[in-house]
Amino acid sequence: MTVIPKGAKAVDYASPANTDKVKLAGVSLVSRYIDPTAGLPGATWKCLTVAERDQLIGMGKAILLIWETTSTRGLEGAAAGTTDGVAASAAAARLGYPTTATIISTFDTDINKARLP
Repeated sequence: MTVIPKGAKAVDYASPANTDKVKLAGVSLVSRYIDPTAGLPGATWKCLTVAERDQLIGMGKAILLIWETTSTRGLEGAAAGTTDGVAASAAAARLGYPTTATIISTFDTDINKARLP
């Protein structure tokens, strides 16, 4: 288990092109995205790759996985969350993560009472 010291810097980014910037920024924790394509040939541009994972680990960075699909997925209820949990675990496994890896889920949308289920 990687322990992140209190006061450590963290960063969240969507493009693997930012990996070299992370090395210079002095961060300890990197949050990276996965989706149903993670670990597959032709994965979406925002997904963590095995090569990037290895590069970040080689730099001594901890990696937090973020599951993200559509902008409204979080409004689709518990069944969608259960389905996504299974899919997120499978995507993480393709990247070499154990089934015990922490994966957080997010969706980017504007929320108001009218949109909530």
